[in-house]
Amino acid sequence: MSTVLPLADLTVDEKLRALEELSLDLAAHEAQIPVPAWHLDVLRERARPTASAHAEFVDLAAFKQLVATDIARGRPQ
Repeated sequence: MSTVLPLADLTVDEKLRALEELSLDLAAHEAQIPVPAWHLDVLRERARPTASAHAEFVDLAAFKQLVATDIARGRPQ
């Protein structure tokens, strides 16, 4: 099946709405979306620190402050 969207003819708002519709539809069928092995490896690696006694957690307000500080220093990460 080939779907052609007239992207050059769409406004930015129309493109964003189309993207939202695609995202919602994909989310409704997420079990059908293949997950590459490398992605699972990344998820396992990221989950590892939380399984150890060395994990540090902050509440949302503290996290927002850390991000704001990094951005102010020119280090958005």
